[in-house]
Order: sequence, then C-alpha cells, then structure tokens
Amino acid sequence: MEIRHLRLVVEVHKLGTLSKASEVLCLSQSALSHQLKEFEAEVGMVVFHRVNKRLVISETGEVVLRYAKLILKRLEELNSSLMEIKGEEKGSIRISLEAYTSYYWFPSILRKFHKTYPNIEITINTENSTRPLHLLESNNLDFAIMVYQPSESYFESVPVLRDELVVVLPNSHILSKRNYLEARDFVEEVIITHSGKNQKDKVLEKAFGAKEINPLKYIHIGNTQSILEMVNEGLGVAILSKWAISKYIGEKKLKLIKFGKNGTFRNWYWVYLKNRNLSKFEKYFLDVLRGDFELYKPDF
Repeated sequence: MEIRHLRLVVEVHKLGTLSKASEVLCLSQSALSHQLKEFEAEVGMVVFHRVNKRLVISETGEVVLRYAKLILKRLEELNSSLMEIKGEEKGSIRISLEAYTSYYWFPSILRKFHKTYPNIEITINTENSTRPLHLLESNNLDFAIMVYQPSESYFESVPVLRDELVVVLPNSHILSKRNYLEARDFVEEVIITHSGKNQKDKVLEKAFGAKEINPLKYIHIGNTQSILEMVNEGLGVAILSKWAISKYIGEKKLKLIKFGKNGTFRNWYWVYLKNRNLSKFEKYFLDVLRGDFELYKPDF
C-alpha cells in the first residue's frame, strides 16, 4: 500500500469517476485504473463498486477512506511544519470574492497574511464570480467568500461577517426624511446596483429573503464609488453595505436610511468543500479574515 493509492481513493470517492480524478491527480485514466486494480488486489477486497459508469465506495473502501484522510492530513501537516522550520513554506490559495465591495477591504487581509506566509500565492478568481459553488465542486477554486450560505450538505460554511444594508439617496430626495424604506417605496425609483444584468438585486431578492423589488429601472455599475457619484448627482438610489461605503461618502450630500423597519442585515461566509483538509496556512488565513472583520461588525 502506497500514498498514491490513498490519494486515489480520496479523489475517486470525492469525484465519482476515474476520468475526473485523473484531472486532479495529473495521471491518465488508464494509469489510475491500473493503480486501483493493483490496490484492490493487494487489499484482497473490492474498494469501489462499478455502478452505471460511476465508482461507488464499498464498505471496505469506507474504512480505507477514513484512514486515508487521516494519513494524508498528517503528511500534509508534517511537510508544512518542515517547510516552516526552513522558512520555505510554499503553496497557493485560490479564492473567489462574490461581492464587488470585497475588493476594497481584501488588500488589508492579504498584507496581514503575507507577513507570516510571504511565499504563499493568493489567486483571486475574477471570472465566473457568480458561480463560486460550481468552481468549488470542479476543483477550480479552494475557497469562496459569499454573501449567502449554501444549502448543499457537502459545503462547509464559516460565518465571518454580518453587515447592514442601507438605502443611499441624495439629501434632496423626497424620501430622505423617512426613518426607513420598504420594497414598495422603490416603484418609481431607479436603482443603481452591483448586480449583473438580468440578475436584479440578488442581495435583497435572492440571498436575504426581502420582498420583491420592482423599481422603475435598474442600472448596473460594478464600482461602488461610481454608484455613489451617480446617486449624488440624482440619477438614482442604491442599496449598499453600510460599512463598505463609509469611506467614500466624504463631502457628498447623501443620506443613509434603513431598509426595512428593523433594518436589513446579511451574513458573509467562508465556503469550501466539507471533506477538504485545511492546511496550516489556510487555517491562518481564515483566522486573519475573521479577526479583521471584527472591525466591521455593526452594533446591534
């Protein structure tokens, strides 16, 4: 029994087929098939059942899988510790940031992380940012920072932040004297939003269960500062994260109003596949992330 056999069992169980596992393990499908037969012959029992072109783990395989995860995790920790002692620890973290506002606070997270792990490469996925779960499942992403919690049981979701969404409008706007606004107040309004074309405002209508908003029109802008400039000029209103826009308000003649009588809040999550064994530097990154976000938690 070799380490390659344990890695094979873990990946085939996770992905279901040899062809998908071959992409992750960088070996041909035929080579993995040979490895699996070799391993099953050595064990003397079936590790995977062949069912409709998929490989379903057997009772024996479940035992192997449990120990394989433990062994591989310990080996990873050993390698990480040795590299850290030598000051040469290397690796990478691939992250997707779902919300546009993430790009304004994320650099401070990176600076803190790189003080401890300067050789770890951080890659931010700027494409398909609206499909982070698909990227996680296909192993094209390690982690996603998302503004809603996935319902699928095979995802791990760690809450990192709860922030408030507020309505932003000019001081001169007819609604600026109100204590709070509701969905029905936007019927005659133009909403300027980060959400992509044809997505409406998913922050409010999809992720957080607010009543459907039917404004006069949506204008889609990817930059927070540009949205505020347009609101300042009376071209529309916006619903944005209170802490994310605070440093951009400046001298602008803008009013921030609660959305809903009790306000509207959203949770941000650090999401990854549940069976993933976090490395030491990945755990540290999460610690930095959660620690830094303490600065942004509103008073309740």
